[in-house]
Amino acid sequence: MLYVLIALVIGSLLTIQLGVNNTLKTSLDTPLWAAFVSFFVGAAVLFVAALIARTPLTSKIEVPVWAWTGGLLGAVYVLISIVIVDKLGAATLMCCVVTGQITASLLVDHFGWLRVPQHALSPGRILGALLLALGVYLVKRF
Repeated sequence: MLYVLIALVIGSLLTIQLGVNNTLKTSLDTPLWAAFVSFFVGAAVLFVAALIARTPLTSKIEVPVWAWTGGLLGAVYVLISIVIVDKLGAATLMCCVVTGQITASLLVDHFGWLRVPQHALSPGRILGALLLALGVYLVKRF
């Protein structure tokens, strides 16, 4: 249950991040610089945290090429969310993001992609994704 609560908190942080990054966009007059500042601050915080934790950087780096794309994917998410939050609003944007996450997660789980343990699709999981899609419609429409 603790992990569920932590996940709910970090989910709410994504919504707060939308507002923070939108303010950066307004202040800096460009979504690209806003995204850069967001990632620069994040990278600086992680660098300091790694130094404080004395986390060694391994000299043995054996990862698949696709595993290096996490920062790219994060940059795309942040930049696109900065650009479209004004057009959709925070609630609709986050509903769409969560629905996209769940849909992709169901596929990743079902097929065991990206070295994630397999969890088969089930009627309940599919219904959950469909209900999220309905939620997008309701939040956007009303």
